[in-house]
Amino acid sequence: MKNLASLAAIILMTAVATLSGFTKSKEQIQVTVVATDSREAKYQGGGLIGLAVGSRTKNTVFAMNTIINGEHVKLECQENHGGCTAMTPGTYDADFDGKSIWVNSEKPLTHKKVREHWKLAGGW
Repeated sequence: MKNLASLAAIILMTAVATLSGFTKSKEQIQVTVVATDSREAKYQGGGLIGLAVGSRTKNTVFAMNTIINGEHVKLECQENHGGCTAMTPGTYDADFDGKSIWVNSEKPLTHKKVREHWKLAGGW
């Protein structure tokens, strides 16, 4: 029984050590938004309700010019191809995993916390 418990402990420690090697560490960074590329998109719900309500206009952001660590970086939205929340110029906290950035912001008036995924698209 002791040998079985020791073997189980060794297997568990090996699995944890192996899995911890696959996790990506995220770096905390500051993203300064300078300008956004936003577009108005009209959409309409489906069926009879959509016809009755009519179309609505939504302002969505597909890219933004930022300054990160002193570099001019263009970010593109990665939120299911639907656009990201419009952000006012300012500085925001973010996480960088080496390939993409998760920007934390807050919507005006409602103060709802938003965390959106952006990918690096080059410089501006």
